[in-house]
Amino acid sequence: MNEGDQAARQDEAETLAQIGRCLFVQDLRIRVTLPAALAIGASVAWARDDLGNDEGESDSARSMRHQAGSLALIGLAVDERGVPTAGGQIEVEIDAWQIGSDLDAADQRGLLNELYRPERDT
Repeated sequence: MNEGDQAARQDEAETLAQIGRCLFVQDLRIRVTLPAALAIGASVAWARDDLGNDEGESDSARSMRHQAGSLALIGLAVDERGVPTAGGQIEVEIDAWQIGSDLDAADQRGLLNELYRPERDT
């Protein structure tokens, strides 16, 4: 990659970070519906004690630790605000920024392939 491209990416990454800063102070809670088994799994992750040493961990291990932490935060939301639905699912308000972590984890594992997002009325 040439220096011009590198500088452009660095500027774009900074702009993205500034957008994140602006969004962080806004109310970003959204209501989502999860299968009960996944909601329970998140709740279990929140309850688990994690006293592991992360010193010298690989990039892959660090990414997995961050994903486990994101799952635990969803578990906290499930414990505090989760509401069972008639269809055997759990409705819960979570922070929108957690959605990005969830989608990134699913994408990394190829779980989004061949799925289609619902159309939105505009």
